[in-house]
Amino acid sequence: MKLRSILSGFLVTAVITVLTLILLSVLMFFTNIGDSAGNICMYIGTAAAVAAGAFSAARTCGGKMLFNSLSVSVLFIISLAVLSLILNRKVTFNTHFFAIAAGSIFSGFMGAVAANR
Repeated sequence: MKLRSILSGFLVTAVITVLTLILLSVLMFFTNIGDSAGNICMYIGTAAAVAAGAFSAARTCGGKMLFNSLSVSVLFIISLAVLSLILNRKVTFNTHFFAIAAGSIFSGFMGAVAANR
């Protein structure tokens, strides 16, 4: 386990997620994209961001690709819980949180598989 590769993968994930959120917010403001379509686009953007971060962590770690990739996914889920705790004063465990968590774990796994090829 290389902490540096995990943190760099998490940074890639966070930056891509924030950029996706900003882009989607601007698109929803200026177009007629509905909330349900916006949620789906954000799920896809988050999954792509986690996959990119996991791929980055797996490529730079040198070994134990799956462990490093899933560590990026778990760190992302923990950061979402902490962010929810800060903003809402509670962690909201609803279907959206579980969908993001399951998608993050699956995307982390796929990032490790892609890095192994």
